[in-house]
Amino acid sequence: MPAGPEKPYLKALAIHLRESGARFYGAYWCPSCQKQKALFEASASRLPYVECTPNGRNGVKNFACVANQINDYPTWIIDGRRHTGVIPVPELARLSGFERLGGAERKK
Repeated sequence: MPAGPEKPYLKALAIHLRESGARFYGAYWCPSCQKQKALFEASASRLPYVECTPNGRNGVKNFACVANQINDYPTWIIDGRRHTGVIPVPELARLSGFERLGGAERKK
């Protein structure tokens, strides 16, 4: 992950996603999952990420991934809705209701 200071907007959105109950299911070996994390730069560690294959590509899946029928990576579940593939930051903000919170979060 990139080092350096976090960008306030990305940090606030990542925190909002976690606090709103959104989940980002992925696998450490998945290039698209790495691209999704890279969109959040230094704030990627704040994402509500769930590793589905902690023991490798052919290992046993994490129970949370099995229970939520996660078969594609990355998969986001936001407000009970499933979204697959890399989702741009503005779209994640829209899907999670972050943009409706107003400008205060964007300026922190």
